[in-house]
Amino acid sequence: MRNKLILMSALSLALISGCTSDKEPVTVGGITKAFADAKLPIGDIESFNKDTDPNKQLGKPGYYTEKADFADNRLEQVDNEYSDEKDLTGGKIEIFESEEDAQKRFNYLEKMNDPELGPLALDEYVYLQDNVLLRITYDLSEKQAKEYNETLENYLK
Repeated sequence: MRNKLILMSALSLALISGCTSDKEPVTVGGITKAFADAKLPIGDIESFNKDTDPNKQLGKPGYYTEKADFADNRLEQVDNEYSDEKDLTGGKIEIFESEEDAQKRFNYLEKMNDPELGPLALDEYVYLQDNVLLRITYDLSEKQAKEYNETLENYLK
């Protein structure tokens, strides 16, 4: 009887483990594909690496492990005055190793969004879903920003 219980427990654990491991890892590519599949007007996407990350934080302990900016085609995309590339106006995606790290970054960004900071404020809608931060420019309406967030939420289910 004892051997049957141990075997049943082992099988239960294997089934539970198998269910959780079947889910694909969350990636910027998966998220932006979900946006496109939902018919959101996502345009160009710029994924960053350690050398191109404008904040120089990618991959550092406690910071994002993957980051990208994306254009929303409803907005004018403005040339970058320092390079031949355009500054993508729409949103940013930051993926973290843990939900705790994402929460810390979310708290920081919320402080930087304070209107009392005047021109130094971020002026972004900031959404936190699991270990993913979604930042949408205030150039879009709150309703438009929420469409991106709802799509992200559905993608993460």
